Amino acid sequence: MSLIEQAVVDPSVGLSSPTASASTGQVVGFDRLGHPITRRGTKTIEQIYAEHIKRFPEPFTEGPMSVDIIRQDRDSR
Repeated sequence: MSLIEQAVVDPSVGLSSPTASASTGQVVGFDRLGHPITRRGTKTIEQIYAEHIKRFPEPFTEGPMSVDIIRQDRDSR
């Protein structure tokens, strides 16, 4: 994977697209449609947790339980 990422990022290889240079961040690959996949930085687990708590301050209390979904799937066979 490291070699593939290098080949995509290195312009001398000729695999980077013109739109990749216009975007901010490091191009680490291309999706199936040819759009660049960029890495714009890293976050710590604490930062991700804080963002999650900010988006979802209350725990989910509605919806099916995973046990029921699995049981239904097994019973359908």
